[in-house]
This record gives sequence, structure tokens and C-alpha cells, in this order.
Amino acid sequence: LQSYAAHLLSLAPVTGRRLKVVVDAGNGMAGHTAPAVFARLEQQIEIVPMYFELDGTFPNHEANPIDPETLVDLQARVLAEGADIGLAFDGDADRCFVVDERGEAVGASAITALIAQREIAKEVARGVDPAAVTIVHNVITSSVVPEVVAEQGARAVRTRVGHSFVKAVMSEHGAVFGGEHSAHYYFRDFWF
Repeated sequence: LQSYAAHLLSLAPVTGRRLKVVVDAGNGMAGHTAPAVFARLEQQIEIVPMYFELDGTFPNHEANPIDPETLVDLQARVLAEGADIGLAFDGDADRCFVVDERGEAVGASAITALIAQREIAKEVARGVDPAAVTIVHNVITSSVVPEVVAEQGARAVRTRVGHSFVKAVMSEHGAVFGGEHSAHYYFRDFWF
């Protein structure tokens, strides 16, 4: 678990001002994994945990944050705490939805576009021509994803919904990042 946490933070280092973050683990696996990751960020992040107790009966709400009803508790807690952001994980913690400081859900397409922008910038900083950088998105994401990728001078490739399709297309095109409307995010450097 410690190696996993270290690798995640190598992919997405946390810098900047100290943030207050409400994390809704939904009684799923994020209740096990999130503490290992966030323990390494004590100087940068104050965590407000919600539903970290592992319980497969999911007593507080379904662990499916794509359903807006499952975000209600998180949205209220972000506002009550005056937090900077809220994170909601699904049951197996492979999807993460975001709530902003106003308690409003941020679409996964917007997150995909933001991460894509950052991944393109990382490649350019390494000396890679942006035209050689590929980002994959599924057919249901908003047009904001290919628009942001094009603004950065990189190439967006659209694929069918589903991790097996996204991963295959990423591998085929050597993509650095891929994102889906479902808040699944794929990194080349994390075995797609």
C-alpha cells in the first residue's frame, strides 16, 4: 500500500497552498487506500473523512458517485466545512468524482480536460512536440475534452466506452492519458 501511495503521488504531485479536502470513501476501498495516500500529504492537505469504515452493505449511500444522489452528503459537508474541494470514490476506488468549493459537482469531462492539459504540459516540458502527444477520451465525454487538447496542440482520439477499449486505443496510439465520462482516468505511466 505504501508503494502504491508513493506511485500515485509521483503521477500527480500535490503543490501549492494548503487545502481542506472532504473525502467520501462511500464505505468502499477508498476507506483503506485514501489514508495511505493522504498521510503523505499532511503538510499540504487537511482531510475531512466521510464513510471510511469498510462496509460492503454501503449503509450511508450507494458507492456509485456517477449518481447525483450519492453526492448529496459530500456536497453538504464541503459547504459546512468551508472546504476547498470534495472527492467521492466508488466502491472499488477506481473512480473519483469532484465537488467544488460551492458544493457543485464538477463533470468528469472537465476533470479529463484539466488532467489532459497537465499531462500535455508535462510532455512538452520533457521536450516532446505537443503534436506528438495523444489523449484518449470516450464518445460520451463533452466536446470540451478534444477542444482543450487541440488548444494545447496535441491530438485527441475518441473511442468506445469501457476500460478495455480506452486502454487498447491508448496503447495503440502511445497516449499519455485517457479519460471517460464515468470518471475513470488512465495514465500511460500507471499501466494505462
